[in-house]
Amino acid sequence: MKKLNMWIMAMALVAAPLTACTGGGGSSTTDPDDGKTDAKPIDGKSDDDPLPPTPTKCSHDWDCKVGEVCRDVPGADGKLCQAAEAEEERVFGKIDLGFDENQDLIVAVYSVPTGDEAKLGSISYTLSIFEEEAEEDATSDAISDADADTDSDSEEEGGMAALQKKLASSNLSPEWQARLAFDTARSNRIGRTVKALRAGKQKWHMKKDGGTCDPKKCDGVCVKGACVGDDDYPKFNLWMQDAKTDLDAVLMYHENGVAIFMDADDYEEEDNDSYEIIKNQIGDVFAKIIMPRDLKFFGPGDKHEGPLDRDGNGYMTVVLSSKLCNSKLNVLGFFDDRDYMDSSMVGSAGKEYEGASGNEADILWVRSIGAVGDCESEASVEKILGTMAHEYQHLISYGRRVYAKNKTAAKELLWLDEGIAHLAEDLTGYGSGNYSVIAKYLDMFNDVSFSASYPSTGSTAEQHVAGRAAAYLFLRYIFESLGGATYSASDDESKAADIKDEGGIAFLQKLYNSDYAGLSNVAQASGKKIADIMADYVEELLFDGIEEGRGFATPVDDPITGFVRGIKLRGETFTDSDGVNHTFEGPALIDEYDVDTLISDGIEAMIEGEGAINYIVLSGDELMTIAGTADAAFDGHLAVFKADFL
Repeated sequence: MKKLNMWIMAMALVAAPLTACTGGGGSSTTDPDDGKTDAKPIDGKSDDDPLPPTPTKCSHDWDCKVGEVCRDVPGADGKLCQAAEAEEERVFGKIDLGFDENQDLIVAVYSVPTGDEAKLGSISYTLSIFEEEAEEDATSDAISDADADTDSDSEEEGGMAALQKKLASSNLSPEWQARLAFDTARSNRIGRTVKALRAGKQKWHMKKDGGTCDPKKCDGVCVKGACVGDDDYPKFNLWMQDAKTDLDAVLMYHENGVAIFMDADDYEEEDNDSYEIIKNQIGDVFAKIIMPRDLKFFGPGDKHEGPLDRDGNGYMTVVLSSKLCNSKLNVLGFFDDRDYMDSSMVGSAGKEYEGASGNEADILWVRSIGAVGDCESEASVEKILGTMAHEYQHLISYGRRVYAKNKTAAKELLWLDEGIAHLAEDLTGYGSGNYSVIAKYLDMFNDVSFSASYPSTGSTAEQHVAGRAAAYLFLRYIFESLGGATYSASDDESKAADIKDEGGIAFLQKLYNSDYAGLSNVAQASGKKIADIMADYVEELLFDGIEEGRGFATPVDDPITGFVRGIKLRGETFTDSDGVNHTFEGPALIDEYDVDTLISDGIEAMIEGEGAINYIVLSGDELMTIAGTADAAFDGHLAVFKADFL
C-alpha cells in the first residue's frame, strides 16, 4: 500500500471542494459572558443561504443536527435522529478520497461552535478509515469542559498572579509571559463587564471631566476636574497586579489632541534629551501619524472624541512610567479597561480582575524610554510606537463596542481582538514588532490555531503567541482580498491619514459596528462564508512567495514612517524592532502519517473553540473513505479540496 504524506496545518480550508458529507450548522443566542452576543449563522446572511431543515429519518449521524445521533428506533421505518446522551460521540462526517495522477488533496476538519457547544472549549476528534458496520463503535478521546468557552473566560484560581506563575513554566520571555497574563485578564474583565451591562447590573454614567475645569479655558490639560500645567503633579492610579498604586506625573507634551505625562519618579528636570524624544519622536509621531491612521481604519470618526474621549478633556492621555517594569507587570505598554470604569464599578474584594482604577479617563500606559528595571530589555522608540498603535486599537474597540453601548455592549473574542491589534501595527506603519511573532507561527505552523486563547485546555502559551500571528495574517489577507486601501505617496506627515478605502477599511469598520464576535463577526463583515474565506486564505498563504501574483500583496516602504507595511512569507528579509533579521521560508510542514497507521490507529487531534486543522495528502493512489468522530455536541465538519501547489 502506497505511503501518503499527511502534513498537519492548524489553520483553515483551501480551494475548490470535492465530495464531503458533514453534519452541523444552525445558530443560537448565547450568554454575553462568552463573547458572543446574539450570535448568528457563521456563514453570513442566512437569507442568502438558508440551512436545510433537519431530517427526522437518517442513515448516519451526520444526517442529524449537532447534539443528535442516528439510531435504530423500534417501530420506526429505519433510523431516526435522537438526542445524544451525555458525553456520547457521533460520526460528524465522512469524505471519500480518490487521486488523479499527481493530484494533491487537503482534508479539512473545521469547527464553528454556537450555543452550548461553544462552552466545550477544546475538542478531541479521531479521523479513521470509515467502515459502515463499525460506525456505532467509533470512539475518540473527546474533551468536554462545561466551565470553558471559546474565549477561555473561566477564572484562574488566584487571578493574574497564578496565571503568571503558570506562564513562567513556559519557554516564553518574561515580557511575553506578562503580556499574555495581562491580556487574558483584561479579556476576562471585559466579558464580565459586558455581562453586567447587558443584564442592567451596571450602567455607564458617561461622566465627563467636570468639576471646575473647562477644557476650552484650560491652558494645560484637565485631569480629574483640575486644570493641570507643566508645574503641576496630577495623580494617576496604576493597577500593578492585585492592587493599585498612585503615581505623581509631570505634563511633558500636550499638542495635537495628545497629552503625555511622565511618572515623577522618572522625571529629571534638566533631562532635555527626554523632552526632545517625547515631543518629536513619540508625541508628534503618535498624534500626527499613528492616531490618525488608527482612527482612519478603526475609529468612529477622524478625531479622538465621543466614546474614545472618556474624560471629555479633548486629549488622548499617555502616561510613561518605569513602574511597568515592576515584576508584577513587566510589560511594554497596555490599555486598561479599568481606567474607563466609573469609580462605583467595584467587583469582588481581593480580585485584581475587578474594580475601577478611579482614573475615569482614556489612557495608554507605556514604559518610560530606556527604562530597564525588572524588565528584560530597554524600551526603544520603535517598540514604544508599535505598542501604542496596538494598544490604541484596543482602546478604540472598547470605546465603541462596550463603553458606547450599555445594554447592547458586545465583547470581541480575545484571538480576534489581538489579531486586529497586530494588524493595526502594520497598517499604521509600525509593524516591525510582528516579525518575531510571525517567525514563531511559521515554525509552529503544524500546531497552531488562530483562534486558540490562552489559558485553555490543550493550548500552550507558545501556541497562543504564534496564534496572534496567525490571526494577523488571516485578517491581513481578508483586508487585501476585499480591496485594501490606497495610501498617499507623500512623505509629508500631514498626509499620513490621506488613505482611500478600496474595500478593506469598510471590512474593518463592520467588525466594530456589529454585535457579532469571532468568526461570526468576520463572516458578517466580509459578506462571505467562513469556509470560502478560509479556503482562499490557506491556499494563498501556501503560495505566497512561490508563484507570482499569488499570496499577499507586495510589501511597501512607508514613506512617512520609514518602516515596511505588509508582509511576504518567502524571499524577503524583514528587520524586527530588536534589530533581528527574519528571512521567512513559509510554513514548516513536517508531520507524516501513512495509510497503514490511519487504518490501524486513526489520527487523533484537537480543535480549540473556533478553528480548523488541515491535512495535506500528497499524490496518493489509494481510494479510501475517512470518517470523523467526536463529542456529539461538537459542530464538526469535514471537507476535501484540490491542492495542486506543493
